Amino acid sequence: MESTNKDQVISERLEEINALIAPYRLAWVNPKADCELLEKNARFMSKETIERLSENIQHDGFLSQLPFGVKQENGKFLIVSGNHRIKAAIRAKQKRVLILYGLETDFDKNRRLAVQLSHNAIVGEDDKGILRELYVDIDDLFSKEYTGVLEEFMLNYEPVKLPELSELDIPLHEIHFTFSHADHEYVQKVLDRLEIQNCKPDRNAVVIGDMDRFVDVVTLVKKRKNVRDRSIALLRMCQICEDYLRSANT
Repeated sequence: MESTNKDQVISERLEEINALIAPYRLAWVNPKADCELLEKNARFMSKETIERLSENIQHDGFLSQLPFGVKQENGKFLIVSGNHRIKAAIRAKQKRVLILYGLETDFDKNRRLAVQLSHNAIVGEDDKGILRELYVDIDDLFSKEYTGVLEEFMLNYEPVKLPELSELDIPLHEIHFTFSHADHEYVQKVLDRLEIQNCKPDRNAVVIGDMDRFVDVVTLVKKRKNVRDRSIALLRMCQICEDYLRSANT
């Protein structure tokens, strides 16, 4: 009952604020029941990033950045920007989140697509093929310019055609590593730094997905560092990587 009264008070206060900030408005919504996600979204996130975002939301209890939606005739909000934040909020079992929205009458297809592309500032990457499709769907020049997308690149972009592969066609390998809590946090920290490090691979780099090369490097480190356990060898590899990152930033 207390939660219901709180939600009602928040909604009433927001109505007062909305009268001052139109045409944009704020809403206190249930992310699962009141929001609809885009069927086509150029921005994507890795599973690890989504999980990290969910954990942050669960810890904070709220979204640090407001999703933007368009309120439709059915009363639900089509989330134009912030789909991953809404997904993460649902995953974190948030009952209510604050969103910014506009009315459907103020956001036709062109303006909605323009806002969708221009608001893609959250951490993640763009699927260039979907980004091109969305850009081409915009009919007027002003909305295309509003997106900030380079038209020459979009119109000349040709998606790479890859052969269809089933999971049965891909050899999968699984290696288990065991760490203490502190070591696990350290390894994750170094791997996160490597993921965002913008460096060119060389002949000594381990290519992601190259299992044979990875095993060769682990074996080499075990010999050089005189260790037998592969988990300890991976720790030593992380230390080597950390030293490299430190020297690269100095």
